[in-house]
Amino acid sequence: GIRMTSAGILLYTLARRSGAPQPTRAQWRSGVMLGFLMFFIANGALMMGQRTVASGMAATLYATVPLWFALLGWLWLGGERPGGRVIVGLVMGLVGIGLLVGIGGASNGAVDPLGALLVLISSASWAVGSLLSRRVAMPESPFLGAAMNLFCGGLLLTAASFITGEPFHVDWAAVSL
Repeated sequence: GIRMTSAGILLYTLARRSGAPQPTRAQWRSGVMLGFLMFFIANGALMMGQRTVASGMAATLYATVPLWFALLGWLWLGGERPGGRVIVGLVMGLVGIGLLVGIGGASNGAVDPLGALLVLISSASWAVGSLLSRRVAMPESPFLGAAMNLFCGGLLLTAASFITGEPFHVDWAAVSL
């Protein structure tokens, strides 16, 4: 959360100094919503899922993002229905992910279902946020929009870390510059 908030402040400052206009209230509302979906939920769920799912397995599960884009874009946002080639590609990708999860699960013990679900929620939330970002009020400057999303999502993650007591369990002396 601190890293994202800091990056958001830095990018916001650079964008504004480069001439990007002050964001409107509607753009800030969109920034909060997208920050919530793409950083608070997506990154938060991924971090929690990786407590019990190895990073290689999490990366494999995260490969479902294109599936979410295709399905949600079609079913939820009224986009184009995926064609036959796209459907074949998605099915092949899912089968491949299933095989890799099965292989990884067999060699490393069973995959934790809750951790795997959190990683899948993370990938779906990233896709939802990405799809919505095309439809909500955002600044013309992509840097300013990214800064707002990072800042808002980072603040939410930082607040959640304080609510859960995380900062009080960190060995700050072990953190290098």
